[in-house]
Amino acid sequence: MGDDFVAIRNRKMGDEFSLDVVNDAYKRDIVMAPTGKFSGQMWKLFPVKNGLYRLFNDFTGSEKCLD
Repeated sequence: MGDDFVAIRNRKMGDEFSLDVVNDAYKRDIVMAPTGKFSGQMWKLFPVKNGLYRLFNDFTGSEKCLD
């Protein structure tokens, strides 16, 4: 995991929980899970065009973006 990946958290849950992809056969569900060193919690913004970005994580790769 490089420096360009970040964890996504919210104020209500604090640093104890991060946006994560559920590790199952589908790898499509996201949850707020206990923070850890997991590839499903490492997110990256990829610029597309006109100020738009795709958001993907290290676990599912750049071919599967948050929708």
